[in-house]
Amino acid sequence: MTPGVQLSFRNLFRRPRRTALTVFGIALAASIYIVLASLGQSQLRAIQTTVNSLQCELIVQQAGASMPQKSWLTNDHLHQLQTVAHVTRLMAATVSVARIVDSPEFLILGIGPEAPIIPGIRLIDGLPFTPGTNEAMVGIHTARSLGVEVGGDLEIRRRRFKVSGIFDSDSELLDRSMMAPLSTVQEMLHLGDRANLIFVTIDDVENQQRVRDEILRRFTDLEVSPAEGWISLHRNWQLIAKSTQKLGSLAMVLTVLVVWNVLTISVSERTREIGILRTIGWQRPRLVVLVLTEGLMMSCVGALLGIPLAYAILQITPLYESLVLAPSIPLSTIAEGVALTFLAGALGSLPALTQTVRIKPAVALRWYG
Repeated sequence: MTPGVQLSFRNLFRRPRRTALTVFGIALAASIYIVLASLGQSQLRAIQTTVNSLQCELIVQQAGASMPQKSWLTNDHLHQLQTVAHVTRLMAATVSVARIVDSPEFLILGIGPEAPIIPGIRLIDGLPFTPGTNEAMVGIHTARSLGVEVGGDLEIRRRRFKVSGIFDSDSELLDRSMMAPLSTVQEMLHLGDRANLIFVTIDDVENQQRVRDEILRRFTDLEVSPAEGWISLHRNWQLIAKSTQKLGSLAMVLTVLVVWNVLTISVSERTREIGILRTIGWQRPRLVVLVLTEGLMMSCVGALLGIPLAYAILQITPLYESLVLAPSIPLSTIAEGVALTFLAGALGSLPALTQTVRIKPAVALRWYG
């Protein structure tokens, strides 16, 4: 360890309480960024995973709809889409959210017009619902949170459903949903014959682009997206994900301010010492490295502590009450958080660096001597 680094360590431990509070502030800022950035991206991934689990090739919605609930498709659309070449199956769906007292939110999916044959879900008890009835299939998470079993009743918006089956899937959103006949949900929500989305299965994946072009040519009021890229159509979700990340970036301002304040005070307290270092031969660049090292050391420790703190925040945050899924934290987001913390620490060091290089040895020694 070089003498300069050793001196930086000693300087930080001169005021251990102040240094500890500074590191905690940096760790808090880093953890906030990691949590918020992960939250937005995790929701997008969860939604796309849900779509992928339905194992269809194309998804049709109303042109310009910012989210599924704003999309309106009619039976006329459904009937005409059945005439498009290479289309083998259509599944219309309505999307809504419900919450029963003292339970988390869950999705309500109206599925039709036929019985739900969805490769991405696995019935673990009971049977699929019968079209045109008040039967419903319930995802395993929803069944547990509501305490319902096959054969039990579930009352939603003044309509009583009979639980015909319980399923699980590879999608947490689907596991937190209830599926019922399309016509029943349309009646419950007063939608008439309208659906939000139509999932299109085609005979051969090589015909996907051909089918998409044909639908767009025949229906100017519709948008068609490959299932794997459907999330990109919804600007609101994209905006929310970007907004949470930007909001997290604002937490880095806390790091800048904390490092700025602490190092500026530290340099002021050590003006005489810096003057002595200058008189014994220390050049300005060496002093700059000394102060910058102190800022980066605190940023490094704060960034590393911010990682477990982010996981702790997720554990105590009551996300389970809503459809906001507890995010997984990818390594890329952790790397971003650490890098931004280092950058914020360097920026916060600049005022102290400027203050350091402006100190004149003779003035410093005379003033404090």
